[in-house]
Amino acid sequence: MAGNWPAIEKWRTTSEKGSKEVDGGWDHLEKLFGDDKLEAYKESQKLGLFSGMKKFFKSRIWSFSRDEFKFQSFKAYRESVKTSNHYENTISDSSKIIMDKLSKDIVVPYLYEDIADLEDLEFFMGAHYVEKPHYEKQEQILCAIVGQLSVVMIPHVNRQEVHAAEMEDSLYWEADASPAEQINGSPVNFFIPDKVKYPHFNGSTRQKVDLNQADCVFIPAYYYFQL
Repeated sequence: MAGNWPAIEKWRTTSEKGSKEVDGGWDHLEKLFGDDKLEAYKESQKLGLFSGMKKFFKSRIWSFSRDEFKFQSFKAYRESVKTSNHYENTISDSSKIIMDKLSKDIVVPYLYEDIADLEDLEFFMGAHYVEKPHYEKQEQILCAIVGQLSVVMIPHVNRQEVHAAEMEDSLYWEADASPAEQINGSPVNFFIPDKVKYPHFNGSTRQKVDLNQADCVFIPAYYYFQL
């Protein structure tokens, strides 16, 4: 679906086979963002991603400290770890800056262009990003521009099966946020669920979708999902 988007070429940071770095995408994004600060997550010292995939999947995005920094800083850090396949910083920003700067690089899907407009854009850039399982009130279209992306989706009718009422006793609970602000979350890791602690999860209807470059998936409103 996204194969004809300008973003496919303009945001490209690796060759088509992913075998080497290319500068075009970095230069384009750096020029767009300039001195703007973007929201990002930085890996904490206590829970790293280098100790094995099992530990990684049981980690959560809240094991990272949330911060803001300029895109140049993200690029500079990326340059310093070129020889590694893991990156500690992940941009995750849905501010007005993203909508203003990146909307010209995408194309509203044909099935939507006559019935709705985009309300906002969320931009992810990094590696091994694990998002909090949750739902959104709006319909969403998730696309992979560079690299690969996996998502697990569960319909909202399975609210009991995802143990939504048990958020407070989980790794995904945010102590500085109110229960009302977290009512859309799930305490279960959809990729590697703890079925002993969350036995109802076995009864959920799950769909895992793997996205490669230019692939997109439609996520209905109120569907639980995890990236």
